[in-house]
Amino acid sequence: MKEKILEAFDYLGFKMDHMEGLGYGFEYEGSNYFYMPMDNDEDYVSICVPGIYEIEEGEDLFYYKLMDKVNSSMKYVKCYKYGDRVWLFYERELLGGEDLLLLLSHMILSLEASYIFARKTMAALKAEEEAGNGDSTELANGEDCEEADDGSDHSSDLETFIDTVSQSSTQCDSDDEDNDTCMSNNKKDTDDINDNK
Repeated sequence: MKEKILEAFDYLGFKMDHMEGLGYGFEYEGSNYFYMPMDNDEDYVSICVPGIYEIEEGEDLFYYKLMDKVNSSMKYVKCYKYGDRVWLFYERELLGGEDLLLLLSHMILSLEASYIFARKTMAALKAEEEAGNGDSTELANGEDCEEADDGSDHSSDLETFIDTVSQSSTQCDSDDEDNDTCMSNNKKDTDDINDNK
């Protein structure tokens, strides 16, 4: 299954770098991601955004507030402490018959949205600490936090990306004997999108 997932990443245009002990690293929209396969469970898929924040001494409460806000607000994606850094994970089990192209696209886009939300939440929590008040609800929902976002609107790019993947994957039946050939022939469409980012 790991090989099929890596083939799907390749088809989507990602350059996967093997990283000993962590899995495979790749980049999307300027951020680093990891695909972390498990040797003892091939049907387990885990993609993460590593090290979005370094927790300094005395910042445990900050981390728990961030974790609580992200984990209670975002679907599918969870915030964890890994060493002294905050990571975002999207994990799921493959039940069979999934369209890997659409699944991986959804996982990556959900992680990107969660990363933007986490950055806004961190800015809100910092503002709360500086102001000395106890409520950052409005800030965490995006108000007055524009500095936490880069201002880019990727929604149209993402919709185009999903549409292209969806169209390409419907042309390649997973039960087709020539599926590898079909994926190879359609790969250029996705490469063109990635080149235009």
